[in-house]
Amino acid sequence: MFCFPADIKITNESVIGQCYPYHVPSVVVQPRHALPECKDSKDIYGCKIHDKPHCITTIPVEAMIIGFDKLKEQIAKHATTPIFIN
Repeated sequence: MFCFPADIKITNESVIGQCYPYHVPSVVVQPRHALPECKDSKDIYGCKIHDKPHCITTIPVEAMIIGFDKLKEQIAKHATTPIFIN
């Protein structure tokens, strides 16, 4: 799970651009949209609020369940390309 909202462009400098799992089965669950305070964020984390959960709190439980099911599929297939869910 990443706090980096899906509607903010991923750059090579962003944490999600550098630190997502690779060469292993993986699923990245992220918020669909940035909250208003982070909408124009150029922060490497996507979410500008670092001292408490912020954009990440908008990820619904259902997305986590879907992500877990997709991860089980990735493991069964020995797939190593990450899937992004938002």
